Amino acid sequence: MELNDIWIATLWLAAALTWLHLLLQGAWFSKLVFFKNSAQQNVVPEGVSVIVVARNEHDNLVHLLPILLEQNYPTRYEVIVADDNSTDDTFWLLKTASQAYEHLKVVTVKYTPPGIHPKKYALTLAIKAAQYEHIVLTDADCRPCSSNWLTALTAHFNGKQIVLGYSPYKEQKSWLNRLIRYETLYTGMQYLSAALWGHPYMGVGRNLAYTKTLFLTNKGFNKFQRVIGGDDDLFINMVANANNTAVAIGAPTLVYSIPKTTWRAWWQQKRRHLSVGRYYRLSHRLWLGINVLTGFLSNGILWGALVTALLLQQWLPAVILAALIAIRWGFLGTITYICAKQLGDRFNIATWLLLDLAYTIYYLMAGLSVTVSKKVEWK
Repeated sequence: MELNDIWIATLWLAAALTWLHLLLQGAWFSKLVFFKNSAQQNVVPEGVSVIVVARNEHDNLVHLLPILLEQNYPTRYEVIVADDNSTDDTFWLLKTASQAYEHLKVVTVKYTPPGIHPKKYALTLAIKAAQYEHIVLTDADCRPCSSNWLTALTAHFNGKQIVLGYSPYKEQKSWLNRLIRYETLYTGMQYLSAALWGHPYMGVGRNLAYTKTLFLTNKGFNKFQRVIGGDDDLFINMVANANNTAVAIGAPTLVYSIPKTTWRAWWQQKRRHLSVGRYYRLSHRLWLGINVLTGFLSNGILWGALVTALLLQQWLPAVILAALIAIRWGFLGTITYICAKQLGDRFNIATWLLLDLAYTIYYLMAGLSVTVSKKVEWK
């Protein structure tokens, strides 16, 4: 085969994969791009239990508790903190706070039975102790957007059993933070868009709500109690469907999270998140796999072929490949920008090209790492 034939075949392959990926992404995210919020903000449950599981989170709880305990909620609500074997001053903080706030309840966990993941056990005890039917979950290192967050989130129940929220990371000036925020945004776009299409497959425990009855009826985390992580996404993957799930979209429903500040800490966190993906339903794994594969192949072939063309001074193929990259950037970058705006997040479209390439490399490395070494930890 002559060199020209090789370049022609490469260009056709790159173009086909690029258009396939754009088609899949455009279809997937179209619901979110054109989403119109229809939640009735004055319709909220008569009682809500907000639950936080904390292990050695004294410093975070100092900031989180006042936000949770002083929500402008129109009816009754309680805040339950499950103290999971903390060895710092969490106990004394919770004791002092519970004297000042009658609607703060503390569940102290001093022992976890063998074979059960500690966080799942603590969360189960807290849910069983909840006074109200509607459960709202967040984490100790999170910060609800305002004192109206609980009202905005729970208004989306409206006859549903599950409400999926979005939780972006706080913005900082570093490339690690940009990548963390992009990866979180893209993940949010995926699972919220899937839910809008009637195929919910995950949620994030930083901003998630469901009913106590749903949890108890499905025996909670019993099917995956030994798995590290998955107390949010695996449970939702198991029980969510088109009829019982709603999405909470928009700035008033956001919960901000404090991002990792080192590559090592973030890498460990993401390995833990990716490790539970193998337990998703087969249909969800196949769809996510096709999306990852088309994205990785189109990205890899486009950039690999462009670098090769430049090194070999093949200018026409280089121009065509650069044009395909520009089309991909313009289309997917614009979709990402619009979706971020819909979610109440911020995204700079100018950074999309580098972040998308970095995300592709990260996803490949993290996936291989989880496959080779399955040892992950919660805390």
